[in-house]
This record gives sequence, structure tokens and C-alpha cells, in this order.
Amino acid sequence: MLEDGFGPLRVKTSSAQITEHHAPGDLVGTQVAAVLNLAPKRVVGVTSEVLILASTGADGTVLLSPTPRVTDGSRVA
Repeated sequence: MLEDGFGPLRVKTSSAQITEHHAPGDLVGTQVAAVLNLAPKRVVGVTSEVLILASTGADGTVLLSPTPRVTDGSRVA
């Protein structure tokens, strides 16, 4: 389970499957791209409220993260 802070939208929970490259605590302070306007869905016993965007392939699952940093809550275009 991953809890994400999205500025004024509060903390939301995700069932993102990212443990291949990230240990608990590794992502504190990291910005990620995410989809927030989906209905909550129960996945692997967790109510997932947000879809964290990632790339999957030979390198495994890799989170999409803006560089340079952007204002928290910025829209993905």
C-alpha cells in the first residue's frame, strides 16, 4: 500500500505494485505522475483511490516522475 499526498486533494491510497525497485520509505518526498479522477477500487485487499503511472518492460516497473520538480497537484498534459 502506498499513501500519496496530492496537495489540497489530501492523502490518497494506492495499491501500486512498485516493490521491485522501491523499499518502504524510498519515495518520501518524490513526485509521481498519477490519475486521480477514477472511482476507488479494491485491489489486493486495499482500497485504491489513485492510479500511479509507471512504465513496465525489461527494467521492471519504473515510476514516472517529473523532472524538474513541478508544483504539487499540477495536471498531466
